[in-house]
Amino acid sequence: MSHFRITLNLILDSEVIKVVISVNDYKQIRQRFLNGEDSEAAEIALNYVEEGNFYHNLMERVHTCDDIATAVDAFEREGLIQDAAHKSEVLDFLTRAFSKPEVREWFAPKWRVLNEANILYPLNAEDGKYIERPDRVICDDKETIVVDYKTGRMECQRYMDQVKGYLKLLAAMGYPNPHGYVWYMRSNKVVPVTLG
Repeated sequence: MSHFRITLNLILDSEVIKVVISVNDYKQIRQRFLNGEDSEAAEIALNYVEEGNFYHNLMERVHTCDDIATAVDAFEREGLIQDAAHKSEVLDFLTRAFSKPEVREWFAPKWRVLNEANILYPLNAEDGKYIERPDRVICDDKETIVVDYKTGRMECQRYMDQVKGYLKLLAAMGYPNPHGYVWYMRSNKVVPVTLG
């Protein structure tokens, strides 16, 4: 199995979305496109994006482990979960993802939780950014933890650099002892990230 990845730039409603996929998946999508099956190939690529957005939006509603069932039920009522099989698949995915004690600790009631909270900062002339939005920031009087969720199968340095950027901003804002993690939910792998 190839570990090389390809970045696709998809245009959806005038917005460019970057999708990173394996070389093998890219070859399949390219072949489908060349065979005139472009809508199916685009659908495969968009599924990567849609699944990530689905779980990010779901996790935004989860402050503690006890909120998981409530969030899933809300998604079902809102029509975001299609049927009983899809609900079962989502619950199984989350059960596996939350099986790690370290992950459950991030969702303990003791934390002050900031899910998908904006961090505003002066415009950076280099990259033009002025807002960042970490997936989850938890803190108390002694420490601040950033958790960035990834639902895809790929691991990369860019994700760790992204979390490191969040940590620098939080440190500059005076948050105590910032450190973070990239959490690959599918494989349930946790990669620590520090300022050092």
